[in-house]
Amino acid sequence: MGRPIDAAFRAGRDISRRATRFRGKHGTGKALIARAVHRSSSRRNRPLVKVNCASLPASLIESELFGHERGAFTGAMAQHRGRFEVADGGTLFLDEVGELPLELQAKLLRVLQDGELERVGSSATIRVDTRIIAATNRNLLQGVTDGHFRKDLYYRLHVFPVEAPPLRARREDIPLLVFFFVARFARKLGKPVPTVPEEAMRELMRYSWPGNVRELENVVERAAILATGNTLAFDRAWLIAEAQDSATPTTASAGDEAGEGTLADMEKHHILRVLEKTRSESKRPRTTAGAEYEGRFYERRGGAQLGVYQMGAVYARSVTVIRVPGTGCTPKRLAS
Repeated sequence: MGRPIDAAFRAGRDISRRATRFRGKHGTGKALIARAVHRSSSRRNRPLVKVNCASLPASLIESELFGHERGAFTGAMAQHRGRFEVADGGTLFLDEVGELPLELQAKLLRVLQDGELERVGSSATIRVDTRIIAATNRNLLQGVTDGHFRKDLYYRLHVFPVEAPPLRARREDIPLLVFFFVARFARKLGKPVPTVPEEAMRELMRYSWPGNVRELENVVERAAILATGNTLAFDRAWLIAEAQDSATPTTASAGDEAGEGTLADMEKHHILRVLEKTRSESKRPRTTAGAEYEGRFYERRGGAQLGVYQMGAVYARSVTVIRVPGTGCTPKRLAS
């Protein structure tokens, strides 16, 4: 894996009492990395408890993390141990930690500093020995500047920061992940572990994986479900983008990566890529990759429905207008 992740594994035992923070885009495998770090540490025989801070309602986060006493609030019919207590002696993985409300960040900071907490509805102090692994896809330092994240908590979590790179930046991990997922899904489905053809593996390694590890896992699972023999087959149609898009970045892909650009810009650049790909083809569009996107190639111009148009080998049906300046392609109306 990448050097920062290797460092986290090597230091797993040394950082068993320190907070670790992972940062990476959605689907980069932060939870998998957290599990691996936990298993490589001296806390491996204690529980690993996972909490997604973004999935819990603000009114329940405090109770889930720190617990509550019976009668602490309406509906609290029994005493409840929080996730910190459940993970005592082990590891608590806080995913999307940047979503925590400011008022709870102070309580989290106290647990990190002193190892102490109180359940909701109780004044009794409980001591815990819980190692924190926090993950986020946000820029927490920017959150500090904007006043959405506590500065002292940021530096407390910054003891051992690890950047989880996107899958396209660590392509050497793809074969390892593919074999891992193949074995897991074969076991889950009760099938013999199939082999992965070399050409299929090369295709997977060429692909840009915008959905990162999560997308790879989904593709492998689909192939495992559909497998009928001893060889795993992958259909290129399952992949969101063409493999060469990652090898030759375009303005559109750069805009997507930065989260910038308007919808019209992305549509325009996508049309240009497909036109370039199909410019010299003489087959009907239904045999080209562009046919998968029927009805999407358009630029909104006043909402006037102008019928069906053809550009090169790409068709668009029931759309507004197709107009790509500078391509030399003039939209031509087809017979209805």
